Amino acid sequence: MSSDWYYESEGSRQGPISRSKIAELIELGAIRGETLVWTQGMVDWTPCSEVGELSLNVPSTEEATADESDFETCAYSGKRLPRSEMLPFGDEWVAFEHRQEFIQRLQEGRDETEEPLPGYPFPADLNLITVLSQGFQILAAQWWLIVGFAALIWFPFDFLTTYLEQRASEEGTLGPRGLDNWTNLLVGSFMNGGILAYGLSRWNGGGKWTLGSFFRAGRRYFGRIVGVRFLLYLFIIALVIPFVIVAIMSESMPVMAAMALIGGCLVSFVGTRLASAESFAIIFEEGAGDALKRSWSQTKRWFWRLFLIRLIIYVPVMVAAMGFVLVTEIPFLQHFVVGAAANVMVSCTTALIVVFEMVIALHLRELPVISQAAISPPPPPVEGPHDPVA
Repeated sequence: MSSDWYYESEGSRQGPISRSKIAELIELGAIRGETLVWTQGMVDWTPCSEVGELSLNVPSTEEATADESDFETCAYSGKRLPRSEMLPFGDEWVAFEHRQEFIQRLQEGRDETEEPLPGYPFPADLNLITVLSQGFQILAAQWWLIVGFAALIWFPFDFLTTYLEQRASEEGTLGPRGLDNWTNLLVGSFMNGGILAYGLSRWNGGGKWTLGSFFRAGRRYFGRIVGVRFLLYLFIIALVIPFVIVAIMSESMPVMAAMALIGGCLVSFVGTRLASAESFAIIFEEGAGDALKRSWSQTKRWFWRLFLIRLIIYVPVMVAAMGFVLVTEIPFLQHFVVGAAANVMVSCTTALIVVFEMVIALHLRELPVISQAAISPPPPPVEGPHDPVA
């Protein structure tokens, strides 16, 4: 059978997940004997206990009934776990490994009595108007804090790099080569981690954030985002190098132009397919490799729609960013302080895009996936209230 599995949870389809992951969910109690599952090669959705290769992992009905009173749902992860592996927090239970994150979430100023944003729970259909309206709604709730967070973390780095570049220009030297790339990798990852986590929290009905909330989330997800960006950079470089070699060896302008065009289109295609990896790393709490694979799989069917949505979101922001850059070309404003301020404004402007990226990823999470299993007819729906694809 296929390595991709799907399972039903609260009336909706979840997956794809690996065989080892589904065994882990069975062990944790998140998937039970009556849970409907499906993979390529199966005729219909089937209770887990009736699937031969999974049934060995499923406890018997007697065991499950006897032990059910000893299980609770983790308030942080939503997993069913034995009480012996959890800690009580008032009326809630939290797994040992999530106690610090749960306490942090409580300290982040999330007022659970506060009304969620209008429209919660948000529908997910990857419609342009829906994505834009939801993104603007989440952004408008605390846009000033997002801009302030971006400005605080970018200003010292933009100030330093702009000063060093201007000094190198005056001295006729090359300056700090590669510093911008490392700054974008590290500082950009910290910023995106904080803003993406904010978008996920507000989507899930969370309350207002504080500035400290952004910094804590940025620190927490820093490693995941850096990993995603690093692997993505390596992948794109590997794609571009052959085109660069051909262009250089040809010494022909038409060939160079053709290589630039083909290479640019390829990078745009890959970028569109993998742009949601950072968001998925946070949504699913997974590593860089898994997040990139998930982004590639989830976007297969929706490439052109994603390209259009991102084009409409990115173009106005890029135009505004170019406006800030052009200001530094005015003769009497050519000072490194003005240049640093302009760079900070560019960073703050582009930070607004990050919220929309999380909204896009959350839409993709709810949409059907085109995978190897979908080459054959899609899994048939299950009639009745347990229909996982309804």
